[in-house]
Amino acid sequence: MYRPEMYGRIGPERPAFQFLPDFDLWVRLALDGTFRLLPEPVTAYRRLSGQGNLSAVTPERLAAIAMEQSVILRHFDRPDAMEAVTGLSGGDAAARLALAREALAVPSQAHRYFAMQVLLETGVAAMPSGAPDADFLAAARPLLRDADVFQKLKVARLRAERDKYRERAEASRRSKQSP
Repeated sequence: MYRPEMYGRIGPERPAFQFLPDFDLWVRLALDGTFRLLPEPVTAYRRLSGQGNLSAVTPERLAAIAMEQSVILRHFDRPDAMEAVTGLSGGDAAARLALAREALAVPSQAHRYFAMQVLLETGVAAMPSGAPDADFLAAARPLLRDADVFQKLKVARLRAERDKYRERAEASRRSKQSP
């Protein structure tokens, strides 16, 4: 539950998020105010069968969810949010680097993608001409080793296309063999 005035400040759920509109809303609420626990439950959650499987895991869905998460994580790329996460004031290169390190500590593709965005934006602004920043490179190195969710999606699509081609070729071969 949250107070109506918070909803007025942060706005409603955004329809652009197909899979994570509630996560976006809660992140914006968390950045705007303080959370407290109520002593007893005031809502319930139920799952209906036969309503379609919205949680089926497919490469496309994983990529879409990771992309939505990385967009939502951009809420933390503001000076006040950086200070809340890292303890460093302002949005300077040190705070941005600390934010990227915090994101790298979370084992998810979306957090790695977000960290990469922050590092690349920070690197362009903070790298002195001629000499690379050792902290930047140390923080970026794990990102460069990890596979990107979009690369996984590309491989999955290529495999699906390959399988369809094989099926068509096999069907064509069978049709030519049958009398």
